[in-house]
Amino acid sequence: MRAYVDFSGRDTFDKICSAIFLSGGVVVSREIDADFFVGEKVHPFLRTVLVSSSIPEDLSNVIDVILPSQSLQYYLKKFSLIFCHFVHGLGLEDFLDEEIYKSHRYNFPLCVILLRLVNSNTHLLQRIYCVLKNQARESDKVFIYDAATIIIVLPYTDLDGAKIFARRILRRSKMINFGGKIPEIVVSVTQTTSDSDSSELLARLEEFVKKAFETGQRLIVV
Repeated sequence: MRAYVDFSGRDTFDKICSAIFLSGGVVVSREIDADFFVGEKVHPFLRTVLVSSSIPEDLSNVIDVILPSQSLQYYLKKFSLIFCHFVHGLGLEDFLDEEIYKSHRYNFPLCVILLRLVNSNTHLLQRIYCVLKNQARESDKVFIYDAATIIIVLPYTDLDGAKIFARRILRRSKMINFGGKIPEIVVSVTQTTSDSDSSELLARLEEFVKKAFETGQRLIVV
């Protein structure tokens, strides 16, 4: 997705551009090239992500309203969800629920991986995301969930296959070095069932990745 960003505050502008890039989007320099607009006013013809402390009465042509002067993690979460909606027409949890339903309906395995970057760093997260995109198949979906977390949805992949994928990412991550820093990663993996619920599943993956970190593990199966 291509965004045209026009915002007067430099710090907020830089964070929004970083969040768009890390979410898989591109910031363009010309309005004519953009799919949507990010700024302090509603654009006359482009769908708009409004940066404002108040919600306008007229929300027509407004995709979402986000606050100015927030953390990168806030903007990353916002744009990850916005892009998920753009690409799939759904939020992340709705998309995951739909994939779980299809997996059960058509009888194919579905696994979900939660990757947590312990030494959270924008540049390291960007490089891990690029590694994941390069390793993923066309059917796999990679979402930046927040400034330290990536969710990978692996249809047609059983638990053994998902563990192989996770171990490969852990190995590849050791080859990444940015400013003398090597990413410290913890991964939790699960295979869905017909009873799986996306919000509960994500919460369990979060819980287990914290336990894995506390016990010194790098890969844990839920």
